Formats: sequence, C-alpha cells, structure tokens
Amino acid sequence: ENTIKVAIKMSGLGETFDCDLDPAHTVDQALDAVLLARPSLAKDSLSLVRKGRILKPTQVLKDAGLAEGDTLHLVVKASEATGEQEDAKEENDANDDAQNIPQFPFASMFGGMPGMPGMGMPGMGMPGMGMPGMGM
Repeated sequence: ENTIKVAIKMSGLGETFDCDLDPAHTVDQALDAVLLARPSLAKDSLSLVRKGRILKPTQVLKDAGLAEGDTLHLVVKASEATGEQEDAKEENDANDDAQNIPQFPFASMFGGMPGMPGMGMPGMGMPGMGMPGMGM
C-alpha cells in the first residue's frame, strides 16, 4: 500500500495528529481515514483544507498536490454546529424573557415613570407647580 504521512491539524482546537493517507484516494476517502483516528467527529460536518483551499470531497489527494509531510487542516463547518447554537438560542430566549421584567422593580412604589403624575415633577399634575397659564 502506497501511503503518505500527513499532519492533520484540527482548527480551533490546536490539536495535531499524524494520519497515513493514500494519495490515490479522494478527499472523501481521506476523511474516512481521519475519522478512524477521531471517531467522535461527524463526517458531514468536516472539510479538509490545504494551503488555504477547501478540498472538494471528490478531489483526488495527489491531484490536490498533497505530499509526504504536508499539513491538512480539519475544519468543522459552522452549519453543523446547530446543536450548540440551538442550545445557545434557547438560553438567549430565556434571557430575553428576563429582560422583559422592569429593570427598576420598585418603580410602582414611586408613582411609575419619571414625569408622570405623582412624581412631583414641575408641570406634571402637582397643584401649584404647573406652568403659568396651564390652569394647574
């Protein structure tokens, strides 16, 4: 079997591991080999990147220029992280609900919003404190 050893660097985790790949295989087959080393990953959420270019699943490794000792970057696609994003969204929805609670819980004890009757603001309904000519 004619394999080459390449380094697989997992983006975002800073983890790198070696993997033996057959240059005649496609990128899709290479991902299968990577998953043998890291079975916790979901294949449909992964991409291999070489020198800043995302390799297509049908691309043959040798045609992509892959050689012994090269580094491939394993990238988890954001669209597949929806499980975490959904959890975060539910958490944000809960936070939104909490934000609908008045920020000053004692406002009702002081007559409501500033400038409303009962707050003692000039011109806002206190007898003798109105603006001249307004009949207060």
